[in-house]
Parts: sequence; C-alpha cells; structure tokens
Amino acid sequence: MSLPPPSKIASRHPLAPWLSVGSALLLFCTLGSPALAQFALAPPRGSSLMPGPGDTTRGGPGDPGGYFLEGSASWTRWWAFNREPFLAELRYRGAGDVMAMPLGGERRTGSLPGLSEQKVFTEVVPMLQERLSSTRDLDLAVGCLLALGKIGEAPKEYLQAADAISVEASILPRLKDANERVRDAAVIALGLVGGPRSTTLLAALVDGRDEGKKALGGGRIDERTRAFAAYALGLVGHHSRRHSERTFVVEHLLQVAEVHAKDTEVAAAAILGIGWAPLPFDVPETGDEAPPAGQEATVRRLLALFDADSTDLRARSQAPVAIARLTRANVGSPENSHDVLAVAAAQEELRQRMLARFTLALSLRSGEKNATVREGVCQALGLLVEPRADGRDRDAIERLLQVAKEGQEREGGLALLALARIAGRAGTDVESVRGAVAQDLAGLFRGLASEGKASQRPWAALALGLFEHLRHGAGASASLQNRALLMKELGDAVSPEGKSAAAVALALAGDDEGTGTLVKGLTTGSFSVRGLFATSLALLQAHGAVDALQDVAADPLVAPQVLREASIALALLKDDDLVELLVTRLARARLMPERIAALQGLAWCNDPGAVPALLYVMREDRIGKRKIDDTSRAFAAAALGAICSNRSLPWNAHLALDVTWSAAPPTLTNERDGGGVLDLF
Repeated sequence: MSLPPPSKIASRHPLAPWLSVGSALLLFCTLGSPALAQFALAPPRGSSLMPGPGDTTRGGPGDPGGYFLEGSASWTRWWAFNREPFLAELRYRGAGDVMAMPLGGERRTGSLPGLSEQKVFTEVVPMLQERLSSTRDLDLAVGCLLALGKIGEAPKEYLQAADAISVEASILPRLKDANERVRDAAVIALGLVGGPRSTTLLAALVDGRDEGKKALGGGRIDERTRAFAAYALGLVGHHSRRHSERTFVVEHLLQVAEVHAKDTEVAAAAILGIGWAPLPFDVPETGDEAPPAGQEATVRRLLALFDADSTDLRARSQAPVAIARLTRANVGSPENSHDVLAVAAAQEELRQRMLARFTLALSLRSGEKNATVREGVCQALGLLVEPRADGRDRDAIERLLQVAKEGQEREGGLALLALARIAGRAGTDVESVRGAVAQDLAGLFRGLASEGKASQRPWAALALGLFEHLRHGAGASASLQNRALLMKELGDAVSPEGKSAAAVALALAGDDEGTGTLVKGLTTGSFSVRGLFATSLALLQAHGAVDALQDVAADPLVAPQVLREASIALALLKDDDLVELLVTRLARARLMPERIAALQGLAWCNDPGAVPALLYVMREDRIGKRKIDDTSRAFAAAALGAICSNRSLPWNAHLALDVTWSAAPPTLTNERDGGGVLDLF
C-alpha cells in the first residue's frame, strides 16, 4: 500500500515517483531498532537531561519542549514552561492575549484549514482506536490515548455509523492497563474528552471511591493515579462550557486539596486544576457571605491553604498563581449596569486584599523553602499588580524590585518577569502615570541587562523583550533604545544563556534587525542555542530566513533537536515545502532520533498533506521485510492528535503556564524519568 501523496509532493517532491506507486514502501526502509527509542525522546519540560534506559521510553511520546540550556535556575526553564502561547499566536492569529491572560484567553480555532471533519472522524479516529485496541506497546498506547483525547468525541452523525465506537468507550478499557503510564494517559484522555460520565468517574478516582476502583479493575487507587485524575478534572473545568460542571469540578478539587493538604501530589494537582477553571463573581446581598461556589469564596479557601503551615510546600507554592488567576478572571458578569459596577468594585476589593497578602509574603526572606514560595508569589503579583505610583500596587512593585535586585537567581528572575508583565499593561501613553511607572521599570531592565550580575543579565534581557512584546500588543512600537541594547547583548554575550536570552528577547520585541545574526547562529554553537535561534526567527516571522532553516532541516548531520526546532520554525512561517522536506528526512533516516524529530515537526504543520504521511506510518505493518516500529507510530499518533485538535494551545500548556517548577511534584514534571503530566506530548 502506498502513501497517498499531497498534491505538492506529487508535483515537486524528489521522492514523488516512489510515493505515488507501491515502491513508496521505501519510505521507511531505514527504520532501526526500537531499542534506540530511549535516545530520541525529549527530556522532561525544562530539563537538559536525556532519558535513561528502562522497559518503557520514560514517559511515552515526550514533551514538545525540551532541549533547553542546562542549569537548574536558568531562564530557559521559564521559557520551556511558558513558550507555547507565544507560538500559538503565530499558528492561530487571535489565539488570545499571551502572558497577560488570567483566564479564558484561549480560543477554539476549528479544524486545520483544508482538513475536513469527515476525514478526522472517519479515518484518523478509527485508525487511532484500532491501534489502541490491538497494541501491546506502551508508547503507542500512550500516543493513541492522548491523540484521541486531543481530538475529542465525534459528533453524533459519525457515532451513528454501524461500526463506530465513541472515543470515551475506546479509552475506558485502558484504565485497567497493568502499566501505570498507560493508565495515567487514559485518565488524562478522559479529562480532555470531558462529558458528565467522564467527570463523575474522574471525581471517583480522585476520591478513591468504589466506582473508581472498579474502573481500574479493583484494588487501592494510589496517590499517583489520584493526582492524574485531579489534573484531568482541572482540564474538564477549564474547557467545559457548562457552568454547573465547572462549579462541580472546582468544589470537588477544593475539598480534595483541603483534605489532602499534607500530600504533595494530590493537593498540588488539585490547586493547579482550580486555577484554570473560570467561575463567576457573585456579589452577595448586604451582610451575607460570598456564595460558596463563586470566585471569591474559592479564592478565600485557597488563601487559607496557602497560609496554613501544615500545607505541603509544593501545594503552597502553586497556590498564589491559582489565586491570582481567579481574582483577575472576568467570567459571568451580570447583564445590568448596576450589577456590573458592583462586580467590578467587589473584584477590585478582592484584588487589593490579595495584593496586601502577597506583598507581605515577599518579606519572608530566610530559608530555601521560603524562596520557593516566593517564586510562586512573584508570578502571582505579575498577574495582579497594576502599574500605579501609589497604594498597594506601588508597595507590591517596590517589593518585587527588592527581590529582583537582591533575591536568589530564580526568584530574582521571576520578579523581573513579573515586573515586565506589570509594565506591559501600562498601555502606550508614556505621558501618563502608568506610562511613567512602565518607563522606570524598563530602565531597570536595561541597567541589569547591561551591567547586572552574570546571573541577572539573561533574565533582565528577557524581561525587556517581554515588556516590549506586551506593549506591541497594545499598539506601541518597540523602543529604539531597548532594541539597541538587546542587539548589543546578542553580539557581545559570551555565554550560551546570555546569547540565547538576547535572541528570544529581540524576537519578542519584534526587532528583525537581528535576523542576520540569528541565521548565522543556526549552524554554530551548541545545539540548544541553535534551537532557540530557530524559534526566535519564527517569532520574528522572518520569512527571509526560510531558505536557511530549510538547509538546517535538510542537513543529514544536524542534531535531532535542531531538526525538530527548525521544523517547528518552518511550520510557524507557513513554509509550503515543509511536509515534503520532512518526508524526505523520514525516507533517509537511519536512526530513531531523526525519525522522531521529523514526526514531531509534522505535528506543527499547517498543511493537511501531513495527515496522509502520518496515517501511513500508523497503518502499514511491514515495509518489505522490515517492520515499522511502534515507537515511530507512537509519535505519529501524537502528531495526528496535535494536527486534528481544534484548540490553539497544546493540551497540557495550561498546567505549565506560570507553574513554580522548582516545587513541581513528580506527577507534574519529573527530571529523572519524564513521567509527569507536562512531560507527555
């Protein structure tokens, strides 16, 4: 059986004569041993580690980030967890306000242009279901489960076919799988699919009730599975359009967090889930308490968890951002103007209370544990504070400035990024008080970027780029002074961290004067820097760099991680030849890492022609005398899920944004073996 070629491949691709006839089987004749899969997977998000050997590939089809610079306190850790919305802006115009969005910024984008709903639900989904039901390979099962979750349930007209199986029904049997990674993926897939039945079952899994035990095949529900169920419930709460379902999810997760406050895994997972579930702000009658299912009551209960010394450190560290998101959420405002004003006044009062509480928390200056909590507080204040020269906003800014200048590297860097977000909200009027505050902060970023300590300079450069990016979204053009400083840093920086930070900062600021330097950097220096340079060219929408990126992606000697990042950049630049290029790489690949990098690149393609290539990998059993390995199929499944999803952000991006990664429980992200929810593709 031959691979159905896209029209562009049929007309221009050097392999077109093979791909259009039975000899297309040569496409994968160079597939190597699946035992090499362990070297191909991306490391846990934000990690520089590669997976070690084991009886699985350490987390299945791995994290789409990864391959970032070394150093536990590096700014690249922040970028690894937070880059997805910036890229989504390029892939889907109008995907939402990037770093300023507290809640509700993501939009459903619909199917990929040119990819029909019929093809998704009559070809892609049945293929994933068939492979899922028949495979014994752990990675392939994980890839299929997550792909089905990303795509979601088929519309009724497709489920009415005689042989159709619902996505939910195909996921449920895998809850009984003997391997915990497969069970984890099945739990998450249920959260992505959503629906009343899945929500009820996930709640039972979190609680450890009989219904959950039965779904798993009996026995005790361990803490890991309960944590994954909490993450899955959070996904339900975020994506659900039903207020009653969101209320159920939040109330349930609140109870879980309160009961298990001393448990690292479950409480932290519950708090992270709550932070992404929008709730209405209901104004109580005079003298009454806030409604129990509303935004204010939820914030108060989370704050009580944050204040309690008995709450596990990792849960406490995630609570501030969850509180900040809910405090700034604007969901379900009443229609009449009087109530709208009342809601606005009550929300502002709540914001002021949270400002006072978190500003005080930054004064706790001793001990490593307090530093970890302060990292979460800094990021929360970046969401809460307005650029004002008086009141509690100014107090918070002063405290963040102190942490930025005197704090430990990671908390100081996060304080700088929080200040950049605050300054970016000032708008374009430089003559206003807000504008003056923003300009003062920009001066701080410039000073630290050029003359600060070695550990501060990359963070300050990134803060300057983020500030300009947010101002650009408000209609302001980048400051010539700021752009000149970042260009100088790009040229002068010696360390990989400094050079790549300046590159990303320039890209965020929209300064294309650095394009030539970035293009030259694609072929020199460390692999991680080259990958960040490729991403920077995409952020700049540097269409003039397409040829250089194509050369990098076509180079048979290029490192797999650079191939992947260059492919992603080409996809974001809407390169029409990318599918052809990656098919060529697949045809010539001799080792697993190269094949997987090409498949990960296909996951970002905006060309529906990528779908036939991926279906071919999924469908064919043998190529001549050689089998197509299941690891390649696992990554092909993950790519199909990404292409056929109608959401602008990767499914786990919500759990990654603004996370306090230094306090992340292993179920969230795990440097050792990549077994966290953020380490799944």
